Amino acid sequence: MNTTHSGAESLLAVFDVLASSDVSDVLLAMQVCRFWRRIGQSHVGFRKLHWLSLYRRVTRSQWSLQSFTAMLDGWWGRRLRCFDAVQGDEGSREALTDALLVLILSRAPQITAVMMHHCHHISDASLGALALMAPPLHVLDLGWSARVTAWGLKQVIDRCGGTLTTLCVSSTSNTLSLLNVDDGVAHQLCMLCPLLTTLQMNDTSIGNLGLAAISIKMPHLQCLGLDGSHAWDEQGMACLAVGCQGLISFSAAASRLADMDLCRLLASCRAVEAVRVSNCSAITLKGIQECADVASDSLLLLEFQGVGGAASPTARATFSSWARSSRWELSPKGDALASPGASPSWVYFGDLGRKSRVLDEACSRHSSDVCSSVGSPPPSLAPAATGD
Repeated sequence: MNTTHSGAESLLAVFDVLASSDVSDVLLAMQVCRFWRRIGQSHVGFRKLHWLSLYRRVTRSQWSLQSFTAMLDGWWGRRLRCFDAVQGDEGSREALTDALLVLILSRAPQITAVMMHHCHHISDASLGALALMAPPLHVLDLGWSARVTAWGLKQVIDRCGGTLTTLCVSSTSNTLSLLNVDDGVAHQLCMLCPLLTTLQMNDTSIGNLGLAAISIKMPHLQCLGLDGSHAWDEQGMACLAVGCQGLISFSAAASRLADMDLCRLLASCRAVEAVRVSNCSAITLKGIQECADVASDSLLLLEFQGVGGAASPTARATFSSWARSSRWELSPKGDALASPGASPSWVYFGDLGRKSRVLDEACSRHSSDVCSSVGSPPPSLAPAATGD
């Protein structure tokens, strides 16, 4: 019997338990001896760097930034595949700057996923530096990015577009920095990003020409988000209905989407499982009912928060009565229809960070890339823990 091999397997199981709460606990355990250090360095947990966890360790003086940088230079950087700054607090987001992000990414030549939300000090400078490094990037998620513009996105698309499978961007309501992301950027995406399956271009100025290009060049697109975008109309939606019939989820909250546009999309895209049209002023309760009737059995979730506020009490009562007699379950707030047993909303519309936490378990079991499939919507995932 190979006792060394058996001991390594047992130790990896111990490290799995430690890493489930914080990968830095694995680092502490690695100080026990050389054998523990060697086994710990191979742990799958080091493929992902949670920025919030690192920030808390540094601010509590449990690590120094210099020692962390030394680990990146020595062995961690070569193993790092994902930088995750989705989960965080105001302090950690304020601390993440262009210079610090570039310091980390420059030591991770095989980084495949960069995910950041509400990091207001991250700008086009970081994206330009990331493009110069040209890593095999699969996932770029920049939620509520106040200083990212079309220039930075174009740099990443130009150098890393060939491997991208997921691209998600949105700006803040105060800056609207992505308004210069227009049909030209959409055409660049179509030309340089042939593997894209998830595309969220929220708060942008992509119009009918951009949607027409997407419908022609990206027939394999599975997830599309156009929240807060107002440059397209029914012509753009008609193009999507014809060209993107493989869509699984579609979101156009706070947009110009109208009842007829949504019905046309659901009638053509028979694989759609989830739709979000919250706060769309041209969507009515009668339109929601008609869309739910024409949709295929594959539709599991239809969110319409903020729709029907101007409807009469009679119209709302009629809608509730119809929902009770249909195959749908109406949410307690009356702002969503769901099939019994449907997955929670975040599976389709939530941040990629939550999805990746669930995927971590599968990655550790199969020793695969921690973020290689974040872009594929997992329709049957259970809610993940939201701890650090």
